[in-house]
Amino acid sequence: MTTGESEATVAGGAMPALVELRDAVVVRGARPVLTIDGLSIADGTTLALVGPNGAGKSTLLLALASLLRLARGSLMFRGATVGRRTELAYRRHIGLVLPDPLLLDTSVFANVAAGCDFAASRPPAARPQVAAWLDRLGVAHLRDRPARQISAARPSG
Repeated sequence: MTTGESEATVAGGAMPALVELRDAVVVRGARPVLTIDGLSIADGTTLALVGPNGAGKSTLLLALASLLRLARGSLMFRGATVGRRTELAYRRHIGLVLPDPLLLDTSVFANVAAGCDFAASRPPAARPQVAAWLDRLGVAHLRDRPARQISAARPSG
């Protein structure tokens, strides 16, 4: 291994981690709100975060997207540490959908299609991928729902 490569492997195999957090702490205000000893996510893995409101699910996603700075620890992408000089390049590989849409305030299908379109050289080719991903993630039934209405924690009205 060269310097900076991750030695972590995903449980049960020798596949190196695509994204990894080590000894990570996120602080908001003056108090730690998230502590992760170690998290390795292999390329091609689907990760589901489940927990009550306030458990740190969104905080973890924001830290993994390098949108929240770690007070301690490291974020690695394909074995290389993500730092201030490399975080923009890293963010170009990350997609994050939160319950409150900031930019794409359309249907679930249209929002996912837009993400595929941004990444594709020929946007119309992405449309069949949208339905496949919605099915794979078990959210195909939400395809026509407005993005502002997909969070169960969000009050209706």
